[in-house]
Amino acid sequence: MRNFKKTLLVCWFGVFVTSIGLSQIAPVLPFYLRELGLTKYDDIAFYSGLAWGITPLLVSIFTPVWGFLGAKFGYKSMLLRASLGMAILTLMLAFARDVFDVVTIRALTGIVAGFNSTAVIFIAMKAPKKFAAYALGTLSTASVSGSLIGPLFGGLVAEFIGLRFLFAIVAFFLFCSFITMCFVSDIKNNKVNKIEKESKKTNFSMVMVLCILTFVINFAVFGIAPVLSIYVEEIHKNGELIVFYAGLVVAASGISNIFFAAKIGKIADKIGYEKIITISLLFSALVFYLQIFAETVLMLVVLRLLFGVALGGLAPCVNAMLKKISDKSKLSLVLSINQSFFALGGFASGFGNGYLVALFNVKTTFLIIALLFFSSAVLFFISSRILKDKY
Repeated sequence: MRNFKKTLLVCWFGVFVTSIGLSQIAPVLPFYLRELGLTKYDDIAFYSGLAWGITPLLVSIFTPVWGFLGAKFGYKSMLLRASLGMAILTLMLAFARDVFDVVTIRALTGIVAGFNSTAVIFIAMKAPKKFAAYALGTLSTASVSGSLIGPLFGGLVAEFIGLRFLFAIVAFFLFCSFITMCFVSDIKNNKVNKIEKESKKTNFSMVMVLCILTFVINFAVFGIAPVLSIYVEEIHKNGELIVFYAGLVVAASGISNIFFAAKIGKIADKIGYEKIITISLLFSALVFYLQIFAETVLMLVVLRLLFGVALGGLAPCVNAMLKKISDKSKLSLVLSINQSFFALGGFASGFGNGYLVALFNVKTTFLIIALLFFSSAVLFFISSRILKDKY
């Protein structure tokens, strides 16, 4: 157990800096493209969206590939490949000459990335069964907090030090992740053989339901930052420190998630993942609905803190439940597919939330996301009842 905790800590650091590396470019990308020579507003908007969205799209496509290769050649080698590859490509962003360099580097990043998804599979395979949700909950705090704090970190560093230096700093942290991963032990061959000999029928109907939940969860998390920034601007009347308050609102859910995800995971390991997932989905729906009525930044921060608590009962419990209902010889494949849905949710969120705001408004977007969470809770509750005897 002691060695596993060390492995979990190293993976946590790697997922955290990887999530920062993938998300820190969000607030600075338009400014960087302008620095590289783009002047027209439409061109900046188009290429920013392209450079931002192409990474999660390619991550979703290549995640099952890296999952398959991880099962064949070892997950540690895939983690080393992803951390070193991202470090090199992030550093290359600092030397980009034009917009096409940026888009190409972001595309390559989507291909070689997969650290987070591989880390989830790695920890799920190594975690003792009775600590699965706790371990995955701990790991999820790195992903959520890194993704939400990343834009704030990127904005602050770019503001005070410079855009190109920001990429160099993130590349350094990613390289540190590569170094620390060298000291982690891989899953032993005899354990893999034991896993392959154990037989259990995978409930693919429930797997698809959980993958849909993963898509909805990341749709509500990944691309919501620009929407929240617009909303903060609407309700913060005097306009002072608007960028700071927007960053605070975005980062709030990541902060609370750090403190509560592991604790909720421990509870889920005891009372069951189904109960926690259902409650967390309904609570998330309520929080997004209440955001419609937020009249001050403080109210919005409080609601985002509550949403961070709800997130602690979602992604980690979904992954732990996937482990529970899957044949262990197919666990790597199942988790890889789920991580693809996670990346697809991020890709859809990047474009979808902005489109909804343009088509309707921010409050209607919050309402739509609330309805998505509520309908997901109903779908999951009914499916888990109907399919319970099959897992």
